[in-house]
Amino acid sequence: FIYTIQLSIDGECCVLRYAEDFIHVINELVDEWHVTVNNRLVFYVHNLGYEFMYLSQYLTALWGVYKALYTDSRKPLYIVFDNGVELRDSLKLFQKSLAKATKGCKHEKLVGDLDYTVYRTPDTELTQHEFDYCVNDVLGLYEAIERLKAEHNYNQATIPYTNTGMVIDAVNNEIRGDRKYAKAIQSL
Repeated sequence: FIYTIQLSIDGECCVLRYAEDFIHVINELVDEWHVTVNNRLVFYVHNLGYEFMYLSQYLTALWGVYKALYTDSRKPLYIVFDNGVELRDSLKLFQKSLAKATKGCKHEKLVGDLDYTVYRTPDTELTQHEFDYCVNDVLGLYEAIERLKAEHNYNQATIPYTNTGMVIDAVNNEIRGDRKYAKAIQSL
């Protein structure tokens, strides 16, 4: 079991308590939006390597892995499942903690942390503090990604997988019109 999964779709937050509920919601979205490996439903997960370990065998058994890229053992940059659901690591995108990535957003990461010494199950009632903490995290991440898109004129198809990709884009945009650099790049 899981304690809670929360996700934001276009700024609307959904809090789920059982893995089966999460799977049901995602399967419904895949069917409703005609999601495929060529028309993906992308979810950003902050520190995907850590979070994914809890669900990796379950999701892989249900959906199969179409393709994945790992930066190290058990550290996926992205995972695309056969049903078109894609998980991306937003920690690699921002190269910052969630607190730093959401700084200045309407839903900045709340100060403090949940008490992980308490034993919880999906049937454990969420306190208001726990609920706010969970919801705030995903809404803040959504806002940080949307801000990044707006600042760099990205859309979901053009946003890079990593912060390094943004640097490469910025360099390419600066030198693209310079013939001297274009010739040097071509010769390489």
